[in-house]
Amino acid sequence: MSMQAPLARTPLSLIRCDSSCDSPTDEEAGHLMADIPLSPDASVIEHAFENSHDCIAVVDMQGMIVYMNLPGSYLMGLDGRPPRQRVSWSELWSPENHDLAEYSIDEARSGHQCRFMASRPTASGLPRWWDIAANPIFDARGVPSQMFCVCRDVTELKQAERSLQQQIACKELLMVEASHRVKNHLAGIAGALALQARYSGNETVRASLQQAQSRIQAVACIHRRLQHGRGNERIELGPSMAEIAREAIAALGVEDHIAVTISCPQGLTMATDRGVALLLMTTELITNSLKHAYPNGDKGSVRITVSGSQRQLVLQVDDDGRGLPGDFDPRGGSGLGMRIVQGLIAQLSGELQIEARSPGAHFRVRLPKDAPRELARHLPTDLTPVS
Repeated sequence: MSMQAPLARTPLSLIRCDSSCDSPTDEEAGHLMADIPLSPDASVIEHAFENSHDCIAVVDMQGMIVYMNLPGSYLMGLDGRPPRQRVSWSELWSPENHDLAEYSIDEARSGHQCRFMASRPTASGLPRWWDIAANPIFDARGVPSQMFCVCRDVTELKQAERSLQQQIACKELLMVEASHRVKNHLAGIAGALALQARYSGNETVRASLQQAQSRIQAVACIHRRLQHGRGNERIELGPSMAEIAREAIAALGVEDHIAVTISCPQGLTMATDRGVALLLMTTELITNSLKHAYPNGDKGSVRITVSGSQRQLVLQVDDDGRGLPGDFDPRGGSGLGMRIVQGLIAQLSGELQIEARSPGAHFRVRLPKDAPRELARHLPTDLTPVS
Protein backbone atom coordinates (compact mmCIF):
# COMPACT_ATOMS: atom_id res chain seq x y z
CA MET A 1 0.00 0.00 0.00
CA SER A 2 1.48 3.35 -1.02
CA MET A 3 1.85 5.95 1.69
CA GLN A 4 0.43 9.42 0.99
CA ALA A 5 2.46 12.54 1.65
CA PRO A 6 1.58 14.35 4.90
CA LEU A 7 -1.11 16.96 4.58
CA ALA A 8 0.48 19.36 7.01
CA ARG A 9 4.03 20.23 7.87
CA THR A 10 5.47 20.15 11.35
CA PRO A 11 7.38 23.21 12.54
CA LEU A 12 10.65 21.96 14.08
CA SER A 13 10.46 24.86 16.53
CA LEU A 14 7.81 22.81 18.34
CA ILE A 15 10.33 20.06 18.92
CA ARG A 16 12.75 22.42 20.63
CA CYS A 17 10.64 24.98 22.39
CA ASP A 18 11.30 27.32 25.30
CA SER A 19 10.51 25.75 28.69
CA SER A 20 8.36 28.75 29.57
CA CYS A 21 5.84 27.73 26.95
CA ASP A 22 2.72 26.22 28.43
CA SER A 23 1.51 22.85 27.23
CA PRO A 24 -1.12 23.22 24.49
CA THR A 25 -4.76 22.83 25.32
CA ASP A 26 -6.89 20.22 23.59
CA GLU A 27 -8.22 22.85 21.22
CA GLU A 28 -4.78 24.25 20.47
CA ALA A 29 -3.33 20.78 19.92
CA GLY A 30 -5.31 20.42 16.73
CA HIS A 31 -3.50 23.42 15.20
CA LEU A 32 0.06 22.37 16.07
CA MET A 33 0.52 20.91 12.61
CA ALA A 34 -0.30 24.14 10.81
CA ASP A 35 1.56 24.80 7.59
CA ILE A 36 4.33 27.07 8.93
CA PRO A 37 7.25 27.85 6.62
CA LEU A 38 10.42 26.02 7.57
CA SER A 39 14.05 26.86 7.01
CA PRO A 40 15.80 24.64 4.47
CA ASP A 41 17.59 22.76 7.26
CA ALA A 42 14.35 22.12 9.11
CA SER A 43 12.72 20.89 5.90
CA VAL A 44 15.51 18.37 5.42
CA ILE A 45 15.06 17.11 8.98
CA GLU A 46 11.30 16.93 8.60
CA HIS A 47 11.67 15.07 5.32
CA ALA A 48 13.95 12.54 7.04
CA PHE A 49 11.45 12.07 9.85
CA GLU A 50 8.49 11.65 7.53
CA ASN A 51 10.31 9.08 5.39
CA SER A 52 11.71 7.06 8.28
CA HIS A 53 10.76 3.43 8.71
CA ASP A 54 10.72 4.00 12.48
CA CYS A 55 8.07 5.67 14.58
CA ILE A 56 9.42 9.05 15.69
CA ALA A 57 7.61 10.90 18.47
CA VAL A 58 8.12 13.96 20.64
CA VAL A 59 6.60 13.93 24.12
CA ASP A 60 6.20 16.91 26.44
CA MET A 61 7.13 16.80 30.09
CA GLN A 62 3.49 16.18 31.02
CA GLY A 63 3.60 12.90 29.13
CA MET A 64 1.55 13.91 26.08
CA ILE A 65 2.65 13.24 22.50
CA VAL A 66 3.03 16.53 20.61
CA TYR A 67 4.46 15.10 17.42
CA MET A 68 4.60 11.76 15.62
CA ASN A 69 5.71 11.22 12.06
CA LEU A 70 3.06 9.95 9.67
CA PRO A 71 4.71 6.52 9.06
CA GLY A 72 4.79 6.08 12.82
CA SER A 73 1.09 6.87 13.07
CA TYR A 74 0.30 4.20 10.49
CA LEU A 75 2.60 1.67 12.20
CA MET A 76 0.97 2.36 15.57
CA GLY A 77 -2.50 1.96 14.06
CA LEU A 78 -3.52 5.52 14.98
CA ASP A 79 -6.05 7.55 13.02
CA GLY A 80 -4.30 10.51 11.52
CA ARG A 81 -1.86 12.62 13.45
CA PRO A 82 -1.64 11.82 17.20
CA PRO A 83 -1.57 15.47 18.34
CA ARG A 84 -5.13 15.83 17.05
CA GLN A 85 -6.11 12.95 19.35
CA ARG A 86 -4.16 14.03 22.45
CA VAL A 87 -2.44 10.67 22.91
CA SER A 88 -0.73 9.96 26.23
CA TRP A 89 2.76 8.47 25.95
CA SER A 90 2.17 5.86 28.65
CA GLU A 91 -1.32 4.97 27.36
CA LEU A 92 0.17 4.39 23.92
CA TRP A 93 1.62 1.11 25.19
CA SER A 94 0.09 -2.03 26.66
CA PRO A 95 -0.86 -1.77 30.35
CA GLU A 96 2.06 -3.93 31.49
CA ASN A 97 4.45 -1.38 29.93
CA HIS A 98 2.92 1.78 31.45
CA ASP A 99 5.50 1.88 34.24
CA LEU A 100 8.35 1.74 31.73
CA ALA A 101 6.86 4.59 29.73
CA GLU A 102 6.40 6.70 32.88
CA TYR A 103 9.96 5.89 33.91
CA SER A 104 11.27 7.17 30.56
CA ILE A 105 9.52 10.51 31.15
CA ASP A 106 11.00 10.75 34.65
CA GLU A 107 14.43 10.06 33.22
CA ALA A 108 13.95 12.74 30.55
CA ARG A 109 12.93 15.27 33.21
CA SER A 110 16.23 14.45 34.93
CA GLY A 111 18.14 14.92 31.68
CA HIS A 112 18.91 11.22 31.23
CA GLN A 113 18.55 8.94 28.25
CA CYS A 114 16.43 5.80 28.50
CA ARG A 115 15.92 2.69 26.44
CA PHE A 116 13.29 0.02 26.93
CA MET A 117 11.13 -2.48 25.06
CA ALA A 118 7.35 -2.31 25.04
CA SER A 119 4.42 -3.84 23.20
CA ARG A 120 1.40 -2.38 21.46
CA PRO A 121 -1.19 -4.56 19.70
CA THR A 122 -2.44 -3.57 16.26
CA ALA A 123 -6.06 -2.65 15.61
CA SER A 124 -6.71 -6.32 14.80
CA GLY A 125 -5.17 -7.39 18.12
CA LEU A 126 -1.91 -8.81 16.77
CA PRO A 127 1.04 -8.17 19.10
CA ARG A 128 3.72 -5.76 17.96
CA TRP A 129 6.98 -5.16 19.87
CA TRP A 130 8.99 -1.97 19.88
CA ASP A 131 12.51 -1.05 20.92
CA ILE A 132 12.30 2.54 22.22
CA ALA A 133 15.20 4.96 22.62
CA ALA A 134 14.12 8.10 24.53
CA ASN A 135 16.34 11.18 24.82
CA PRO A 136 15.69 14.50 26.55
CA ILE A 137 15.45 17.69 24.49
CA PHE A 138 16.89 20.73 26.24
CA ASP A 139 15.75 24.33 25.84
CA ALA A 140 18.06 27.31 25.45
CA ARG A 141 18.69 27.36 29.21
CA GLY A 142 19.69 23.69 29.25
CA VAL A 143 16.46 22.56 30.95
CA PRO A 144 14.74 19.39 29.66
CA SER A 145 11.58 20.52 27.89
CA GLN A 146 10.57 17.56 25.74
CA MET A 147 11.50 13.96 25.02
CA PHE A 148 12.54 12.71 21.59
CA CYS A 149 11.67 9.05 21.00
CA VAL A 150 12.65 6.66 18.23
CA CYS A 151 10.55 3.48 18.27
CA ARG A 152 11.74 0.61 16.10
CA ASP A 153 9.49 -2.31 15.26
CA VAL A 154 11.27 -5.46 16.47
CA THR A 155 8.31 -7.81 16.29
CA GLU A 156 10.03 -10.24 13.93
CA LEU A 157 13.13 -10.28 16.13
CA LYS A 158 11.00 -10.89 19.24
CA GLN A 159 9.12 -13.70 17.52
CA ALA A 160 12.40 -15.27 16.41
CA GLU A 161 13.69 -14.99 19.98
CA ARG A 162 10.61 -16.72 21.36
CA SER A 163 10.86 -19.43 18.72
CA LEU A 164 14.51 -19.97 19.65
CA GLN A 165 13.62 -20.16 23.35
CA GLN A 166 10.96 -22.75 22.57
CA GLN A 167 13.45 -24.78 20.56
CA ILE A 168 16.00 -24.61 23.39
CA ALA A 169 13.38 -25.66 25.93
CA CYS A 170 12.37 -28.56 23.68
CA LYS A 171 15.99 -29.67 23.29
CA GLU A 172 16.57 -29.41 27.02
CA LEU A 173 13.52 -31.59 27.61
CA LEU A 174 14.85 -34.14 25.11
CA MET A 175 18.26 -34.05 26.82
CA VAL A 176 16.66 -34.68 30.21
CA GLU A 177 14.71 -37.60 28.78
CA ALA A 178 17.81 -39.02 27.07
CA SER A 179 19.83 -38.60 30.27
CA HIS A 180 17.12 -40.37 32.25
CA ARG A 181 17.18 -43.28 29.82
CA VAL A 182 20.99 -43.50 29.95
CA LYS A 183 20.85 -43.56 33.75
CA ASN A 184 18.28 -46.37 33.72
CA HIS A 185 20.27 -48.37 31.17
CA LEU A 186 23.49 -48.05 33.20
CA ALA A 187 21.66 -49.10 36.35
CA GLY A 188 20.19 -52.08 34.52
CA ILE A 189 23.59 -53.18 33.21
CA ALA A 190 25.19 -52.83 36.66
CA GLY A 191 22.33 -54.82 38.21
CA ALA A 192 22.69 -57.60 35.64
CA LEU A 193 26.44 -57.84 36.26
CA ALA A 194 25.87 -57.95 40.03
CA LEU A 195 23.32 -60.75 39.58
CA GLN A 196 25.66 -62.76 37.37
CA ALA A 197 28.52 -62.32 39.83
CA ARG A 198 26.38 -63.48 42.72
CA TYR A 199 25.44 -66.77 41.04
CA SER A 200 28.77 -67.47 39.38
CA GLY A 201 30.58 -70.54 40.69
CA ASN A 202 33.93 -69.44 39.26
CA GLU A 203 35.85 -67.06 41.51
CA THR A 204 37.81 -65.55 38.62
CA VAL A 205 34.62 -64.89 36.64
CA ARG A 206 32.93 -63.46 39.73
CA ALA A 207 35.81 -61.04 40.33
CA SER A 208 35.78 -59.94 36.69
CA LEU A 209 32.03 -59.33 36.77
CA GLN A 210 32.32 -57.34 39.99
CA GLN A 211 35.07 -55.22 38.49
CA ALA A 212 32.98 -54.60 35.38
CA GLN A 213 30.07 -53.64 37.63
CA SER A 214 32.32 -51.16 39.46
CA ARG A 215 33.33 -49.56 36.17
CA ILE A 216 29.73 -49.23 35.00
CA GLN A 217 28.71 -47.70 38.32
CA ALA A 218 31.59 -45.22 38.10
CA VAL A 219 30.33 -44.09 34.69
CA ALA A 220 26.80 -43.82 36.11
CA CYS A 221 28.09 -41.76 39.03
CA ILE A 222 29.92 -39.33 36.74
CA HIS A 223 26.82 -39.11 34.54
CA ARG A 224 24.67 -38.16 37.54
CA ARG A 225 27.19 -35.53 38.63
CA LEU A 226 27.19 -33.94 35.21
CA GLN A 227 23.40 -34.13 34.93
CA HIS A 228 22.72 -32.42 38.25
CA GLY A 229 25.64 -29.98 38.14
CA ARG A 230 25.11 -26.27 37.50
CA GLY A 231 27.19 -26.44 34.35
CA ASN A 232 29.00 -28.98 32.21
CA GLU A 233 32.27 -27.12 31.79
CA ARG A 234 33.86 -28.25 35.08
CA ILE A 235 33.33 -31.08 37.54
CA GLU A 236 34.03 -31.03 41.29
CA LEU A 237 36.41 -33.82 42.25
CA GLY A 238 35.86 -34.39 45.99
CA PRO A 239 32.15 -35.39 46.03
CA SER A 240 32.56 -37.39 42.81
CA MET A 241 35.48 -39.39 44.23
CA ALA A 242 33.55 -40.11 47.42
CA GLU A 243 30.61 -41.45 45.40
CA ILE A 244 32.64 -43.68 43.07
CA ALA A 245 34.52 -45.05 46.12
CA ARG A 246 31.20 -46.00 47.77
CA GLU A 247 30.02 -47.65 44.56
CA ALA A 248 33.28 -49.66 44.23
CA ILE A 249 33.07 -50.86 47.84
CA ALA A 250 29.46 -51.96 47.35
CA ALA A 251 30.20 -53.69 44.04
CA LEU A 252 33.07 -55.72 45.51
CA GLY A 253 31.26 -56.40 48.79
CA VAL A 254 34.16 -55.31 51.03
CA GLU A 255 32.37 -52.70 53.14
CA ASP A 256 32.65 -54.84 56.29
CA HIS A 257 36.46 -55.01 56.42
CA ILE A 258 37.98 -52.23 54.27
CA ALA A 259 37.70 -48.52 55.08
CA VAL A 260 38.23 -45.88 52.40
CA THR A 261 39.22 -42.32 53.29
CA ILE A 262 39.38 -39.40 50.85
CA SER A 263 41.31 -36.17 51.26
CA CYS A 264 40.56 -33.58 48.57
CA PRO A 265 40.48 -29.75 48.80
CA GLN A 266 36.93 -28.48 48.97
CA GLY A 267 35.73 -26.93 45.74
CA LEU A 268 38.57 -28.37 43.64
CA THR A 269 37.38 -28.67 40.05
CA MET A 270 38.75 -29.72 36.68
CA ALA A 271 37.62 -29.26 33.12
CA THR A 272 34.95 -31.89 32.53
CA ASP A 273 36.81 -33.95 29.90
CA ARG A 274 39.94 -34.16 32.06
CA GLY A 275 37.99 -34.60 35.29
CA VAL A 276 36.05 -37.55 33.87
CA ALA A 277 39.30 -39.25 32.81
CA LEU A 278 40.78 -38.66 36.29
CA LEU A 279 37.72 -40.13 38.00
CA LEU A 280 37.75 -43.22 35.79
CA MET A 281 41.45 -43.65 36.58
CA THR A 282 40.70 -43.29 40.29
CA THR A 283 38.04 -45.99 39.98
CA GLU A 284 40.59 -48.41 38.53
CA LEU A 285 43.18 -47.67 41.23
CA ILE A 286 40.63 -47.99 44.05
CA THR A 287 39.26 -51.22 42.61
CA ASN A 288 42.80 -52.57 42.25
CA SER A 289 43.50 -51.98 45.96
CA LEU A 290 40.15 -53.31 47.15
CA LYS A 291 40.47 -56.42 45.02
CA HIS A 292 44.14 -57.38 45.46
CA ALA A 293 45.42 -55.83 48.72
CA TYR A 294 43.22 -57.88 51.04
CA PRO A 295 42.54 -61.23 49.33
CA ASN A 296 41.57 -63.18 52.45
CA GLY A 297 39.10 -60.71 53.91
CA ASP A 298 41.77 -59.04 56.04
CA LYS A 299 40.89 -55.68 57.55
CA GLY A 300 42.61 -52.66 56.09
CA SER A 301 42.24 -49.21 54.65
CA VAL A 302 42.62 -47.40 51.35
CA ARG A 303 43.57 -43.73 51.34
CA ILE A 304 42.89 -41.41 48.40
CA THR A 305 44.65 -38.05 48.48
CA VAL A 306 44.37 -35.22 45.97
CA SER A 307 46.75 -32.27 46.26
CA GLY A 308 48.71 -29.92 44.05
CA SER A 309 49.41 -26.39 42.99
CA GLN A 310 47.68 -24.03 40.61
CA ARG A 311 49.29 -25.79 37.64
CA GLN A 312 49.83 -29.38 38.79
CA LEU A 313 47.62 -31.99 40.43
CA VAL A 314 48.77 -35.08 42.33
CA LEU A 315 46.55 -38.12 42.96
CA GLN A 316 47.72 -40.73 45.46
CA VAL A 317 46.06 -44.08 46.20
CA ASP A 318 47.67 -45.93 49.14
CA ASP A 319 46.74 -49.12 50.95
CA ASP A 320 48.28 -51.10 53.81
CA GLY A 321 47.63 -54.54 52.34
CA ARG A 322 49.94 -57.30 51.19
CA GLY A 323 51.77 -55.12 48.66
CA LEU A 324 52.69 -55.70 45.03
CA PRO A 325 54.20 -58.92 43.70
CA GLY A 326 57.90 -58.82 42.98
CA ASP A 327 57.44 -59.20 39.22
CA PHE A 328 54.73 -56.52 38.97
CA ASP A 329 55.10 -54.51 35.75
CA PRO A 330 52.39 -51.87 35.13
CA ARG A 331 53.36 -51.57 31.45
CA GLY A 332 53.90 -55.20 30.57
CA GLY A 333 51.18 -56.81 32.67
CA SER A 334 48.08 -58.38 31.21
CA GLY A 335 45.60 -56.82 33.65
CA LEU A 336 42.89 -54.75 32.01
CA GLY A 337 42.73 -52.30 34.93
CA MET A 338 46.36 -51.17 34.67
CA ARG A 339 46.10 -50.89 30.88
CA ILE A 340 43.11 -48.58 31.36
CA VAL A 341 45.10 -46.55 33.91
CA GLN A 342 48.07 -46.23 31.56
CA GLY A 343 45.81 -45.11 28.71
CA LEU A 344 44.08 -42.46 30.82
CA ILE A 345 47.41 -41.16 32.15
CA ALA A 346 48.68 -40.78 28.59
CA GLN A 347 45.45 -38.96 27.68
CA LEU A 348 46.03 -36.50 30.55
CA SER A 349 49.76 -36.04 29.78
CA GLY A 350 50.58 -37.33 33.26
CA GLU A 351 53.03 -39.77 34.77
CA LEU A 352 52.58 -42.74 37.12
CA GLN A 353 54.89 -43.58 40.02
CA ILE A 354 54.49 -46.88 41.89
CA GLU A 355 56.12 -47.63 45.23
CA ALA A 356 56.11 -51.14 46.68
CA ARG A 357 57.24 -50.18 50.16
CA SER A 358 55.89 -52.29 53.03
CA PRO A 359 53.18 -52.39 54.00
CA GLY A 360 50.94 -51.98 51.03
CA ALA A 361 51.11 -50.47 47.56
CA HIS A 362 51.39 -46.79 46.76
CA PHE A 363 50.32 -45.24 43.43
CA ARG A 364 51.08 -41.60 42.64
CA VAL A 365 49.85 -39.85 39.50
CA ARG A 366 51.17 -36.38 38.54
CA LEU A 367 49.43 -34.46 35.80
CA PRO A 368 48.82 -30.87 34.65
CA LYS A 369 45.67 -29.46 36.20
CA ASP A 370 44.70 -27.97 32.84
CA ALA A 371 45.29 -29.24 29.35
CA PRO A 372 48.92 -28.63 28.32
CA ARG A 373 47.99 -26.33 25.45
CA GLU A 374 45.73 -24.23 27.69
CA LEU A 375 48.37 -24.26 30.44
CA ALA A 376 51.10 -23.02 28.10
CA ARG A 377 48.94 -20.10 27.01
CA HIS A 378 48.89 -18.72 30.59
CA LEU A 379 52.47 -19.46 31.72
CA PRO A 380 55.49 -17.14 31.40
CA THR A 381 58.28 -18.52 29.21
CA ASP A 382 60.88 -18.59 32.01
CA LEU A 383 58.80 -20.72 34.41
CA THR A 384 60.78 -23.58 35.91
CA PRO A 385 59.18 -27.03 36.24
CA VAL A 386 57.47 -27.95 39.50
CA SER A 387 59.42 -30.53 41.46
